[in-house]
Amino acid sequence: MVDEKLIEEIVRRVLESLASEGRGGARAGGGGVEKPGTAHAGRVLSEWDILTAHRSGKGWISIGRKTIVTPLARDRARDLGVELVVRDS
Repeated sequence: MVDEKLIEEIVRRVLESLASEGRGGARAGGGGVEKPGTAHAGRVLSEWDILTAHRSGKGWISIGRKTIVTPLARDRARDLGVELVVRDS
């Protein structure tokens, strides 16, 4: 059986590693300076998740295709410049 938490942790670490090496692409922040991101493991992305990521200096959040993003979360992400990146899987 596949341990989803383990996979999510591995993905998070790889994304953070790529971001810290400057190999993750210019996702957020503009000016060629990339902010680190995070992977969201839950089924619902709320405003609280956006605020937490922003306060932690994250410029993007990776979400699954079936993740439900609340309207307030989408608005807050736009207002704060936090990009929502949809994973293929």
